[in-house]
Amino acid sequence: MALAIAWSGTEAVPGSTARLSLRRLLLIGISITALVAALATLLVARLFLAHESGELLDAQLARAARMFDVALSVEQPVGGVVLELPESTAPQMLIGHDRIYPDGGGHEYELHVALQIFSADGRLRMRSANAPSEPITTLAPGFHDSVSGWRVFVLQSQHQNAWILVAEDDHARRELGVALSATVLLITLIGFAVLLAVLLVLVDRGLLPVRRLAAELARRGPSDFDPIPVRRLPAELVPLVDSLNQHLQRLQQSFRREQDFTARAAHELRTPLAALRIHTENALLAGNEEELRESLGRLREGIDRANRLVQQLLLLARLDPLLLQQQRIRVDCAELLSQAGQAHAAIAAARGQQIDAEAPAGLHLLGQAEFLLIALDALLDNALAHASSSRRILLRARAVGSRVRIEVIDQGTGLPAEQLARLNARSAGAEPSPSEGLGLTIAASIARAHGGRLLFENRPDGSGLIAAIELARAESDSGPAAASE
Repeated sequence: MALAIAWSGTEAVPGSTARLSLRRLLLIGISITALVAALATLLVARLFLAHESGELLDAQLARAARMFDVALSVEQPVGGVVLELPESTAPQMLIGHDRIYPDGGGHEYELHVALQIFSADGRLRMRSANAPSEPITTLAPGFHDSVSGWRVFVLQSQHQNAWILVAEDDHARRELGVALSATVLLITLIGFAVLLAVLLVLVDRGLLPVRRLAAELARRGPSDFDPIPVRRLPAELVPLVDSLNQHLQRLQQSFRREQDFTARAAHELRTPLAALRIHTENALLAGNEEELRESLGRLREGIDRANRLVQQLLLLARLDPLLLQQQRIRVDCAELLSQAGQAHAAIAAARGQQIDAEAPAGLHLLGQAEFLLIALDALLDNALAHASSSRRILLRARAVGSRVRIEVIDQGTGLPAEQLARLNARSAGAEPSPSEGLGLTIAASIARAHGGRLLFENRPDGSGLIAAIELARAESDSGPAAASE
């Protein structure tokens, strides 16, 4: 029995179909999720930065307008005055991109800010060199977006009967937004690359116990059923390994049953087959018809015994304790004992014996009636074979706590203490003696498969043997009929 496991993470196993790699699934799934989250974060950050930067720039426009208003209270020019601010198209504006004055002061974004001051009647009183002569927008207080591409703050002077207009080119704002978005995108991509590298390492390290487990199972031989250690495994793999260990234990039990069956069959069939050979040779050497009939009769009896033996061996081989315990049902004890007694009534009557059954009404056990009848057949066969003629054999069922005890009581001579100990050891699962038959072995195996046990003891007065099977009692039993004794 060999265990072959194909690991789908690294290399293909010859003859196996392509399987989805858990490692690849984790990497792709988490990477896509992280990328979508990063893009969503980038979009939200872009909108947030655009809003916040717009608010900040608007605040600067308003602050600049109020500063000009304060300046008007000190200096009151008459007539239109043009402020000598540098033109955005002047050649010196392009040198170094950050030096817009000969002394190197200022900033290139100053070229995108314009100033206009108009009197109340709409006459121009002051403007920057990059501002047009006409009002950039409507002379109304507040923020405005002009059709010419300016963001304008209009303030009605508190010191002069004038309108102050401070405007910023929308191109500068878009350029700032693009620069911020590019920076956020670069940081996001770098973070995503780092996350992907860390994720790759973590997934590889996380799947390392799985690869070790696969290698451990691949190294095992056909008869190696030792449990897999779980002390160094992560918590997520412990339930899997526990289930695998339970499966290995069941495989070991099946393997041992198969070995025991093979050895038992070889031993049990050796004697009947030898007897059949002898009877066949006697029939061939028979000197007259009477000898031939006698040899053929014994040959037929030998074939019947061999057939019974094979049936018993097959029954013993197909006993599956786990399956039997999963399929247990409520069995009425009175009906079970009645069927077992009726099956042997004719044989008992032929020997001058009597089989009586006693079971309280309403007493039930958990089991499979088919197998329990086979176990009782074996115990009754043993009782009929060892009990004295004209004696009574009692089949009795009674409740003992949470269990049901079914007893086969004969009136024979009982057994010596040494033989009782050997029988009880055998029924508990010890290796049976090859010289003993299969009947009691089958009865003990059926009892163990039901989660019970088979016991042997002499009657207190020494006048016979008690063979008892103890099984689980059905929980719904109640009332005086099912009371424990």
